[in-house]
Amino acid sequence: MSIDATLQQLLDDPKAFLTCNALIIYGSPSSASGVKRFVLQATDKSGWQSVAGGDARNVALYVLYEEGTFNAQGSGPVSTPFDAHYISMRERDPKSGSWGDSKDTHYTLPSSGKPRLMVTSKLNGCTFGIGSRSDGGGRLVSHLRPPLDSAMGVVAGRLALDTATRTGFAGHKLDVSVMSSAQQNGTVIGQRSGGHWTFYAQRFQVGRTMDGVISDVQVYH
Repeated sequence: MSIDATLQQLLDDPKAFLTCNALIIYGSPSSASGVKRFVLQATDKSGWQSVAGGDARNVALYVLYEEGTFNAQGSGPVSTPFDAHYISMRERDPKSGSWGDSKDTHYTLPSSGKPRLMVTSKLNGCTFGIGSRSDGGGRLVSHLRPPLDSAMGVVAGRLALDTATRTGFAGHKLDVSVMSSAQQNGTVIGQRSGGHWTFYAQRFQVGRTMDGVISDVQVYH
């Protein structure tokens, strides 16, 4: 199967793809959120398993990244570039204690037009926030992470992160917080159909040699 056909499988049925394949998304070197060009690449990494949906089975690992910015050691074919809304991960400034203005940390996914796909970099201690539908069908989203060397402590850091996520949704209801940790990572993509966004979260643990286990795939409407 060609890599473009594999990409089409991801677009046609994200849940099925994320259940049967590992997917790691790399962030954009330019940190701002917005529409960017991405590619999907196959890898030769082995040792990945999925227990999502039932029995354990061996699965392939794919990587998704902004065109021209990353190469998985040339280990597999690269898809035709495609456009997607990219949600930038914003990290808490340990000096100011701020994640920045909400206009920089939160992003509105439109209810019409192209692209109809949303991606964000791998969650590893982050929270991905999904707001309620606006009157026009758009969704406000965010991707925040406290500093990894925070002196706040785990509990205080989580509370601060939760507060920052909710504060940015002022005027909107925060429907879902997709949380992660250093041990339980996550891949989140969104897809719009009929004017409504659906989000898919793949949770996994990854080892030092890029092996890993997919534990489950959640769907949020």
